[in-house]
Amino acid sequence: MHDTSPPILVATDLSPSADRALVWAARLARAEGAPLHLAHVVPSVPHLPSAAGLVDAQAIQGRLLSEQRAALEAAGREVEAVALHLLEGEPVEALSALADQLAPRLLVLGRHEAPDRDRIGHVAARLVRAASRAVVSVPAAAPLPPQRPLRLLCPTDLSVGADRALAQALDHAAWLDAEVHVLFVLDLPGYVAHQPELCRELEHRVALELQGLVERHRSGPRRLEAMLRHGPPAEEIARAADALDADAILLPTHARSGVARFFLGSVAERLIRGAARPVWTFRLGASE
Repeated sequence: MHDTSPPILVATDLSPSADRALVWAARLARAEGAPLHLAHVVPSVPHLPSAAGLVDAQAIQGRLLSEQRAALEAAGREVEAVALHLLEGEPVEALSALADQLAPRLLVLGRHEAPDRDRIGHVAARLVRAASRAVVSVPAAAPLPPQRPLRLLCPTDLSVGADRALAQALDHAAWLDAEVHVLFVLDLPGYVAHQPELCRELEHRVALELQGLVERHRSGPRRLEAMLRHGPPAEEIARAADALDADAILLPTHARSGVARFFLGSVAERLIRGAARPVWTFRLGASE
């Protein structure tokens, strides 16, 4: 099965904060019978004109690569990776190119709060824009997924493209035999919120539209539920994920720009950078 199944590719900066992403990806790979590939990007030693003759950049890079290769091999043994990829260069470019080459089912990486913005934990939002594959950003303290079934939270904006987005999200969920909770967050402006009758009417219409979306895509034994919450979208999506004990928040991104479309992109950006749960993004309209 490892010879034919698309791999899961997990990227690490080899810091303790990235360990959760390694374990998360390894557990998912074992549960789904997918081969696990492990990648690490070593930045090139910068050119130092003032140090000419004093610094042997090639020797420094060679020593760094040797040290990082040993650390990568140790990490690979821990998670039973079938292949290791030690890359050089800029992380987003290197990982995007590797993902294009391997065509993994998922590209998983850790996210953590570190001052060095070149670390893997801080390239998640940029990688979502650049990568052509589905990307899962895993916070350092994220809960580990169970063996199965997984529980996924799928926010919707109920726009014209909502049906297509949900259909593709359900394709991802089907691979995992996951249950899916479709969430719409109703964020009413203050002048509307102070009119109870109007609020009730709006909520009723939104609830009907949301339920209609879910019913159009309900098929087979998989659990598919509708959820409606009120408040600021990013905060409510994160709270709903915690309340559900969701294994991931599933979001589409625009196939042409790579910018997450929901709520003009700002909500998805905030979730990718700060949600306590893994955020799983996929290219809307792209073949996975």
